[in-house]
Amino acid sequence: MCIRDRRRVHGLFLSNGIIGVPKTFLRRSNINTRFKTICCNLTLEQDVVDTSKVEIAKALTKLRKMERRYAGEHVDCIRKMLGSVPEPFASLPSLDYDFPMATEVTRAVISDLYYNIMANIQEYRVHCDKYKRLLREGLFIQRLVDSVNRNLNYIDEPSRKQPLNFWDKCIDSLYFLWHKSIQPKLCLAIAVIAIIYGIIITVGECSLLWPKAHQYLSPIGYLLDLSNNYVTIVLITVPSLGMFIAYTYYGLFNFKLSKFYGLYPHKQTAPSCLVYSGLYTAKLAFPICSNYLLLVNMKNVNGGLSKPVFE
Repeated sequence: MCIRDRRRVHGLFLSNGIIGVPKTFLRRSNINTRFKTICCNLTLEQDVVDTSKVEIAKALTKLRKMERRYAGEHVDCIRKMLGSVPEPFASLPSLDYDFPMATEVTRAVISDLYYNIMANIQEYRVHCDKYKRLLREGLFIQRLVDSVNRNLNYIDEPSRKQPLNFWDKCIDSLYFLWHKSIQPKLCLAIAVIAIIYGIIITVGECSLLWPKAHQYLSPIGYLLDLSNNYVTIVLITVPSLGMFIAYTYYGLFNFKLSKFYGLYPHKQTAPSCLVYSGLYTAKLAFPICSNYLLLVNMKNVNGGLSKPVFE
C-alpha cells in the first residue's frame, strides 16, 4: 500500500477519533449520563448475547439433523465437528423447529454451519464478558450515587469493612472524592481540550484543499512560524502531535466489524485481529508523520513546503 493510500486510511481513523475521544470523556464527566449510557448498553448487550445463543442452537440443530438423516462419508466429519464444540454450548438442546434442509450435504455446507457456530460462540463470549463488566460498573455507579444522596464521605459497598484506623478512613474518603468530583472534572477538561484540538485539526485538514489559504487556516503552523527557539517548538509540537496520534489510534483500536474484527479485553480478541491491529499500528506511523507535516505547513530551507523522504 503506497503512502497516499495509507494517508486515506489514516484520515478515516483520524475522523473517527476526533469524534470518539471527546464523546467518550463527555459521557464519563457526568455520573447520571454515564449511568444512563451503561443501562442502555446493558440492554443492547443482552440482546446480542441472546441472539448469539439462539444462532448457536439453530446451527447445532441443523448439524444433528444432518447426522441422523444423511448417511455416508460426511457423517464422521459432522460428528467430529459436533465433538469439537466446547461446553456449555455443546449441551444446548435442539430447537423444535423444522429447518429447511439442504437436498445434498457437501463438505462446504457442513463447514459453513461449523463456522457459524464458532463465530457465534466467539461473539457470545465477547458480549457476555462486556455485559458483566458493564453490570459491575453500573452497580458501582449506583452505589456511588446512593452514597452522595445519603451525604456519606465514602462509597457504601456490601463487602465494605469498617475502617480500623485514621489512615483507612482517609483512603476511603479520597477514593470517594476521586470518583465523585475529581474524575468527572478531569474527564470534562480532557473532553474540552480534545474538542479544541479536534477543531484545529479539522480546519487545518480541510484547508489543505486550498493551498493559498492553508497558511492562514493552520493555527499550529502559524504558531510554529512565530517560534524562534527550540523549547517553544517542542511545547507546541508535542501536545498537538500527541493528540494527532491519540485520535488516530483511538479510531484504529475501536474499529469493529461484527464477527470479523475487533479488539476486546480479557483475552477475548482473536489472534488474527491482534496481528492486523499490530500491522496497522506500524503502517500508520508514516502517514501520521506525513499528514502532520502537511498540517503544520512545514517549510524547508528554501521557503517551500517540506516533504518527507518517504513521499
